[in-house]
Amino acid sequence: MVWLIITHSTMELRTEKQFDEGITVEELKKKLYPIVGTEPQFMNLQLFSKEEDTVPTVSSLSDGKTLFEYGIQRDRMRIHVIDTDPNNKISYEDEEVEKYVISEEDYDKRDDTFRKWKKKNIDPFVSKTTKPLSAEEEKYSSPSIIEGIEKENRCELKESKMRGTVKFVGKVQFDKGYWVGVQLDEPLGTNDGSVNKKKYFTCPQKHGIFIRPDHINVGDYPEESFDFEEY
Repeated sequence: MVWLIITHSTMELRTEKQFDEGITVEELKKKLYPIVGTEPQFMNLQLFSKEEDTVPTVSSLSDGKTLFEYGIQRDRMRIHVIDTDPNNKISYEDEEVEKYVISEEDYDKRDDTFRKWKKKNIDPFVSKTTKPLSAEEEKYSSPSIIEGIEKENRCELKESKMRGTVKFVGKVQFDKGYWVGVQLDEPLGTNDGSVNKKKYFTCPQKHGIFIRPDHINVGDYPEESFDFEEY
């Protein structure tokens, strides 16, 4: 199961919903219909790797494929619903027309308004499915956690006492919150500055490591020399 962020082309909608990564796009559209109000045959779904991205990784999801086939295997990716129903689009000629404005009182008396549909179909859904942040996620999502840590700072890992140089400070795709990428002085790391084919910084293989900001100390830690004999 994965948590996806859902947005819509004509509504100010942003909500989260959990789906089985094995369902097809066609099944997904049916599940989205009561949430967004757009009929499945008029949906064009775009996939974004994260919420703030402006360019979709996939501009049109095909009905026959599953979410897993599109690589939707982690939380917080975004599905954007584009409404293609021609009946929902209003065009005006160049001629001037007097704009009709309905009063709030008269609007509330009507039964076929978007406001009432939203209150019935969207508001309860949002309140029940929004996944609250855990205490740890809130801690590492605060910018204050990285105060005083900058690129090229020398540092020492608190538990292992290994030393290195800060090469990355910020948010990552493989987990929530802030992380620090360190180039270790010794080849005792786990990567070369890349995780899941995403390059965050560059360093020799086995010298890179990612660690939470509160697990390191920054300061004047001179580089130690190590001699590794080959057997």
